[in-house]
Amino acid sequence: MRLRDWIRMLEGVSTQMEARRLPPGMTDGPRCNDIDSIAWRRWDKAGELPWDTIKPSGALLEQGPFRTIEVWTETELAMLHLLERGFDGPARAQVAARLADCIDWHLEHTQPDNATNRPWALHAFALHGSAESALYAQTLLHNAQAGGAMGDPLVQWILADAHARLCSRA
Repeated sequence: MRLRDWIRMLEGVSTQMEARRLPPGMTDGPRCNDIDSIAWRRWDKAGELPWDTIKPSGALLEQGPFRTIEVWTETELAMLHLLERGFDGPARAQVAARLADCIDWHLEHTQPDNATNRPWALHAFALHGSAESALYAQTLLHNAQAGGAMGDPLVQWILADAHARLCSRA
């Protein structure tokens, strides 16, 4: 699928969300002290990527501290979504290399239907450019649609943000 096809598709499924940098629920609620929420707030306040938190290769986060694969997968993909934000910044080469490595790792080790209906990092997989990563991105979107998550404000924000990021890279 070409980039303009992704943009057109997401225009059809994402709602118009208020322009803001932070996803809903990252500042309050039960997950506000989780690693991804803290990283998103740090990005919002200072434009800093969580290099001190993420591993240098493979998956961004160790799975060990998480109780279940599902929680780890959602947190991991939320961090990958955030990492793609740095593509436009001064560390572009570092971000691009880390994104490619992480996405390759996930394509080999993580199922896209790993019990999350939130399509975190959909755009990062779509931009990766391989046929396999495009299918991964399509599965992330399908999971949100089939799982009934499309009315969730966080899912709407994720899709709107993915759409905006795809448009900025087109």
